[in-house]
Amino acid sequence: MKTSLEVLGPIVASVAHIDVTSLTPQTDLLATGILDSLQVVHLAGEIERVFDLRLDAYDLTPENFASLAKLQALIQAKLVLPDPR
Repeated sequence: MKTSLEVLGPIVASVAHIDVTSLTPQTDLLATGILDSLQVVHLAGEIERVFDLRLDAYDLTPENFASLAKLQALIQAKLVLPDPR
């Protein structure tokens, strides 16, 4: 499955209740207040569902959820490396 920003952007926008056009790959989702801690957890669940992967607690870091570009990198890494469970 593609992890393009065209797929990820609308997911983030839906969770954050914002217009997707306000997002760029580098927009800081946390520092700008676009996502709060509860929305990060909700977003993690949506990412797991849409991309059919598992995120562990150690994946839920500010660094991984800081921007669309960082989220895309996390998803691509998870899709490349199989879950050992």
